[in-house]
Amino acid sequence: MRKIVKIAFCFSLILLFSVFLTACKDHQQETAKIKIGDIEYQTLTEAVQSAKSGDTIKIYDDVFDNKNIVIDKPISIEGVLKEGQIKPKFYGSLTVNSSGQNDSISVKDIEIIHSGTKENSDSIVNDTSIGLNLVDGGLDLKSSSIMLDKSSKTSQPSSGLILSRKINSQNIMPIIVEGNSFGFYTANGNNLSSALIIKSNDENLFKNIVLNENEIFNNNTFSTQGEGNQIISINYSSSPETYSYMVTSSMNNLVDSLKNNQPSSHATYFIFPSNSLSEKTSSPIKINNRTLLIIDGTKDADFKNSEIELNGTMIVDGKIKNAKILRNSPTAYISIKNTDQASNVEILNS
Repeated sequence: MRKIVKIAFCFSLILLFSVFLTACKDHQQETAKIKIGDIEYQTLTEAVQSAKSGDTIKIYDDVFDNKNIVIDKPISIEGVLKEGQIKPKFYGSLTVNSSGQNDSISVKDIEIIHSGTKENSDSIVNDTSIGLNLVDGGLDLKSSSIMLDKSSKTSQPSSGLILSRKINSQNIMPIIVEGNSFGFYTANGNNLSSALIIKSNDENLFKNIVLNENEIFNNNTFSTQGEGNQIISINYSSSPETYSYMVTSSMNNLVDSLKNNQPSSHATYFIFPSNSLSEKTSSPIKINNRTLLIIDGTKDADFKNSEIELNGTMIVDGKIKNAKILRNSPTAYISIKNTDQASNVEILNS
């Protein structure tokens, strides 16, 4: 009988020890911040440096690197959702610069919160002015968010996501941006700031981008809480630079871009105004014959009695006031969806 009791007791100890080891392993899994396979890391910087091509870095908890991390190899970074579908936060910024023909970097289910600072111009590590900067390579960015740290008091230009490729890039992988959210980025005068900037050096540079600008706007969420820019597509092959696509809530940035960055061939400008133009313009605002300006939103697009020379198209789905619009050519077309939303607007033919 004693022998049976002893065997049962030993079996119980083994069972308890096994449960204890499993519990420890589960606890270790829960408390691990970052892992590649079974190897743990305390910072994303260390994980990226240690990762090999094809590795997946998993982030389990908030990470405070507070620096810019350069990714120069095809890897994946995935956040592990917490209870309530909460994504882990990464405090810092990412620069993707992977030159291989088939290199692609995947970022999924994380919140990128960057400080928007550039402490030392000689060190890319200290440059967190851009949340995620694609210099070269493919990118698959999904179900993530990019925003400025609310505690940051930076006054320099800061942007959420910049998409580009080197002019001599051999990369053939797609650039996919889908299901993400972007925080508010203040329009900063002549210093360009935007939630998303697409930079092109020639017309064919983005032939491998899966989404065009409209699809990017429709499949992602952008903040319109104040006077800022949501999307700007820039062609750097011309001088001055031209904006082929722009979505903004800043009347001042809109007018400045129409005056200084509007291409002669084609462009689309959206304005969801947050406040009025600061003052009447000294010269007419010209809208070229292949430019489309769409005015939308719940607040007035107040042009402060400025004159608009219209050669292209204006679609007013929102509110407009204090504007003198001169239809300057046979290509000029204006549509005001609801005339009750137009106040002190004069439309004349040349």
